[in-house]
Amino acid sequence: MSAVARPSAPAWQPATQLELEFAPDTAGITRLVRRRVRYPYTLLKPFWFGDHPKGIATLPLQSGSGGLFAGERLAQHIVARAGSSAHITTQAATVVHGSDSRDPATQAIDIDVRAGAYVEYLPEPVVLFPGAALEQRIRATVAPDAVLVYADGCVLHAPPATGGVFDCYANTFEARDPTGVSLCVDRMRISGSDMVQSLAADGRTRGACGALFVLANGRGALLEQLVGTLNAHLVDGPLAANGDVYAAAGLLPHGRGAWCRIVAVDGRGLRDALECGWRTVREALCGSPPPRRRK
Repeated sequence: MSAVARPSAPAWQPATQLELEFAPDTAGITRLVRRRVRYPYTLLKPFWFGDHPKGIATLPLQSGSGGLFAGERLAQHIVARAGSSAHITTQAATVVHGSDSRDPATQAIDIDVRAGAYVEYLPEPVVLFPGAALEQRIRATVAPDAVLVYADGCVLHAPPATGGVFDCYANTFEARDPTGVSLCVDRMRISGSDMVQSLAADGRTRGACGALFVLANGRGALLEQLVGTLNAHLVDGPLAANGDVYAAAGLLPHGRGAWCRIVAVDGRGLRDALECGWRTVREALCGSPPPRRRK
């Protein structure tokens, strides 16, 4: 039986190791007003670059475990109260370790973006070692006048002299409005061998893929302009000039947002493309460029 066809892990209700809640203060600066953190997560106080949206807080999530391991059950719950703005990332790429176990690492992330809030949830890509298996589910609730920018990605990695590929990578991103109406659903499930074969379909060797989603309901003209700019930068720009990055952007149905799918030769190419996409989105939606460094 192929790795990708193996049965999913049993239904589970993981204990939440990370709970965060953001809210604006009287001056409009977003503060972390509630946090509950357990191993393996660690985090420090947010910091502010003085960029836009006004008062946006930047928070890198950190891990003390050295990656994700077979059988782990991790969960995050993030709330952005009305009018808050936050940029959430990770300190570096997350390694998913290989194992002989058939029990994958699983991660559930719930994001609640309330009225007028602006959230960027942009973790670095995961690095999938030979034998690694990861099942990830991101579920977002986005208010009609709120914005969520979300990205994910994975990189195939085989250390020298080890050979082999990862076992299975599964990722589901779902966004709904507060009444439960579906805004976007994206599902991916692939084995390492299938990924190698798919990303080399045109004769080039590629080992990384990712996606960027923008949920910004009711901004039709702005979203059309954003998609055009994303395609100009990622399809016709310098990142794609040598063939190391292949990407395409488009609109989500009913004017609910935009998306961009990316494949790249390696993790560096994927990271550069996702960063370019994020910078393009921030400038389009907020009217000014993001900070030179985001962490």
